[in-house]
Amino acid sequence: MNDRCYDLAIWFGEMFFTPMQEAELIEEYFGRVTRDLLARVAVHKALADVKWALWSMVQLRVSRLDFDFHKYGKWKLMRFRQITGHPDWPLHLRSL
Repeated sequence: MNDRCYDLAIWFGEMFFTPMQEAELIEEYFGRVTRDLLARVAVHKALADVKWALWSMVQLRVSRLDFDFHKYGKWKLMRFRQITGHPDWPLHLRSL
């Protein structure tokens, strides 16, 4: 029930595809690559990173798993800052 760009964005965010690979996959999925599609994927990647960073901070308090949720959350926030600090970020927002 998500925006299809969100589904692609969370996949891309976990697979570390290059921008060229992402564009190829977007084209394969949608039949075209447009500025609007690239923008929606970029914004959803940032939103997913915030979501998982917040989730990891909750897990620090409630989980009994032996996993470094702090490190995972910091990494997600770092990538969020990288995406939103990129010069194209304002263009992505305007394209929505």
